[in-house]
Amino acid sequence: PRVGEAPLFSASNDPSRAVHKVLAGYWLQRAEKLAELPKLERGGYHALRRLWASERRHLPAQDVAAAGGWRSLSAMRVPQS
Repeated sequence: PRVGEAPLFSASNDPSRAVHKVLAGYWLQRAEKLAELPKLERGGYHALRRLWASERRHLPAQDVAAAGGWRSLSAMRVPQS
């Protein structure tokens, strides 16, 4: 993911490049452990993106998809059960 032209998590040796997803995942696991949060089943950044989108269901779907970086509405939407 990017913020404008800059990577959200930039590599320390090259700020124009993103860190590898394995390292970003490790950072998230470490933060959860330090915060003493329970491990989410099927967690990771995907769960946080879904929560972010779910909390914005009251907003226009096109705006939420654009702000969240989804390329299509079908990719963003979760089937209702």
